[in-house]
Amino acid sequence: MKVFALLCFFLLFSANAQAIEQSCQSDDCIQVATNIGTINVVGGTLQIAVNNGIVSVFGDPQDELKINDYDIKVKNLEAQIQKNLDTINTQEKRHVSDQEKLVKGWEYAKNLVQELEKLNKRIAFLDEKNTLTKQIQAARKRFDLPKAKELLKQKQEQDDDTAAETAYQLAELQRHDLEYLDADTNYKKAIYLDPGNALYLSAAGNNAHTLGDYSDAKKLHEQALAVDLKTYGETHPDVARDHNNLGTACYMLGEYRKSITYYEQALASDIKTYGETHPDVAIDRNNLGGAWYSLGEYRKAITYYELALASDIQTYGDDHPNVATDRNNLALVWEALGEHYHAISFFELALASDIKIYGKIHPSVAIKHNNLGLVWDALSEYRMAITYYELALASDIVTYGDDHPVLATERNNLGAAWNSLGEYRKAIALFEQALASDLATYGEAHPDVAIRRNNLGTAWSALGEYRKAIDLFELALASDLKTFGEAHPNVATDRSNLAGAWKALNEYSKAITYYELALASDIKTYGEAHPDVAIKRNNLGAAWQASGEYRKAIDLFELTLASDLNVFGSTHPNVAIDRNNLGSAWTALGEYAKAISYFELAYNALNSNVNYGPEHPSTKTLLANLTDAKAQLGNQAKAP
Repeated sequence: MKVFALLCFFLLFSANAQAIEQSCQSDDCIQVATNIGTINVVGGTLQIAVNNGIVSVFGDPQDELKINDYDIKVKNLEAQIQKNLDTINTQEKRHVSDQEKLVKGWEYAKNLVQELEKLNKRIAFLDEKNTLTKQIQAARKRFDLPKAKELLKQKQEQDDDTAAETAYQLAELQRHDLEYLDADTNYKKAIYLDPGNALYLSAAGNNAHTLGDYSDAKKLHEQALAVDLKTYGETHPDVARDHNNLGTACYMLGEYRKSITYYEQALASDIKTYGETHPDVAIDRNNLGGAWYSLGEYRKAITYYELALASDIQTYGDDHPNVATDRNNLALVWEALGEHYHAISFFELALASDIKIYGKIHPSVAIKHNNLGLVWDALSEYRMAITYYELALASDIVTYGDDHPVLATERNNLGAAWNSLGEYRKAIALFEQALASDLATYGEAHPDVAIRRNNLGTAWSALGEYRKAIDLFELALASDLKTFGEAHPNVATDRSNLAGAWKALNEYSKAITYYELALASDIKTYGEAHPDVAIKRNNLGAAWQASGEYRKAIDLFELTLASDLNVFGSTHPNVAIDRNNLGSAWTALGEYAKAISYFELAYNALNSNVNYGPEHPSTKTLLANLTDAKAQLGNQAKAP
C-alpha cells in the first residue's frame, strides 16, 4: 500500500500591512513585512522577526506611543511566541526552520491576540468586581498568558457561580498553548457544570478531535448541534460550524455518507450567510470534495475542489498554503481517475507555491515531492518516482531527524517503487526500516504498523516466500480488526492480501473465503459502484477462474467491468484490465471469438493511452493474449 499525502486544511489569517524596514541584518534573518509577520495590537502594528530561532517583536516609534505598556506587551509577546515555537519543536521532534517559525509564530500571535480579545469580552461572566478577575484582566492587558492561566486556576478553587466559565476560559488558553490534555480536563469540567452550553461543547469536541478521540468529538458536536438548533434554528453560523465539525468527526470514523450530509448542510448555511466566495464556504467545499473522493465519486470531488480553488485564489492570491492544498487535492483526484499528467501539473503548481512560501526543506514541500513520486510510480516510471521519493526523504530527515513516522511513510513508498522494479531485497530493507520505526513509535496495534507488515508481506510474496507473507498478513489483519472492527477498508485490504497469498499456494478455497469477506466489507463501506469494490470482485473472479469455475469468474468480471465503466469511462486502464480478464476467462472456455473482442478493446485502449502506449508491459501482455486467441481460433476453425 503506497501512501498519498492529503494535506489537512487550516484556516489562516491574512494581514494587509505596509512594508517596514528590516531590523536584523544577518543573511538568515527571516522577516516578512507585507503578508506575513505583522499583527495589529490595540491601535498599533507590531512586526515579528525570527533570527537563528530567536523571536523579536518590535514596532515603529508611532506604534510605541499608541500602545499602552508597550515594553511589557512586547516582552510578553516575544516570550509567548518563543515558548510556542519551542513546544512545537519538542512535540514534533524535529528542527523547524526560521522561515517556518516565522509563519507559525505569526499564526500563534494572531490567534493569541484574538484569544485575549475573546477573554476580554467574556470577562464579565467572571464577576468583574472579584479581585482575581481584576488581576486576570490586568494580565490579559499585558499579554501575560502564564499569569492569566495561573489566576484562572486560583479562581477555579473558589468554586463560585462562575466556575464553569472559569474552567472554559482556562481550557481555551491551555489549548492555545498546545496543552491539550489539560484543556480536555477543563472543558469537561465546564460542561459538567453547564451541560447545555453549546460553546463549551463545540470547543471540547474540537479538542477531542486534536487528541484523536473522534468518537468523543462526534458525541460532543452532536450535543452542541442539538443546543444550537434549539437556540438559532437551521441557518446560523454556529449551526453551520456544528454541522461541519460533525461531518469531520464522521469522516475520521469512516462514515463518509454521514459526513457528506453534514457538510452539505454546513455549505448551504454558509452560502446563505456569507455568499459564494468566502473562506468558510471554500472549506465546506474542500471537505465535501474529500468525502466524495473517499467514496470513489471522483467527478463530484473535482467539482467541489475546483470551486474551493477558485474561491481561495480570489481570497488569498496564487501563492498561499490554502491554494497549494486545493491544488494538491485536485491532483489526487485526477490521479485516482488515471489522468496522471493532469495530476502532475497540479502537484507541480502546488510544489512551486510551497517552495516559494517555505523554501525547499519543509514538510509541505516533502509531501508534494512524495505525491509526485506516486504519480510517476503509477506511470511505471519507477526511476523518476524514486528520485522524488528520495527528495522527500532527504528533506524530512533534515526536518525531523532519522526516526519519525513521516520517514516511515516515505521509506514505505520508496520500498514500493524498488519492489515494482523487481529489487525485492532493497524493498524489504526499506519496509523493515519503516516497520521498526513505526513499532517504536506506536507499538503493535496501530494502523501504520499493519500497513508496513502488509507491504513487507507483499515483497516476500514476490520472492515466493508465501508462508512468510501469510504470517505478516495475519498479524496485520489481527491488528486492524482490533483497531477498526470488521467493516473497514484496511481490514478488507488485509483479507485481500491473505487471499492472494493462499491463491499463490493453490489453496483456492481459503483464497475465495478471504476475497468474499473483503468484498462484503467494501460493499458495506462504499456501496456497489466503487473502484475498491470492483478490485475485490476482480480478485474473487480470478480465484474462481484459477479453481476452474470459469462461469463464476465471468459473472464477477462482468460486474467489475460495468462498475469501472461507470466510474472511469471506456478508455481507463482499469477497464482494459477488466476486459483482458474477461478475454482470459472466455479463452479458458474455448470461446475464442468472444475473447478476441475483449482483448481487442483492451489492447486498443492501452495502445492509444499516452500513459501506456505500445512499449508498456501491460500493452505487450494484451497483444500477446490477443495474438494467442486469434491463433487458437484459427486452429479451431481448421480442426475436423
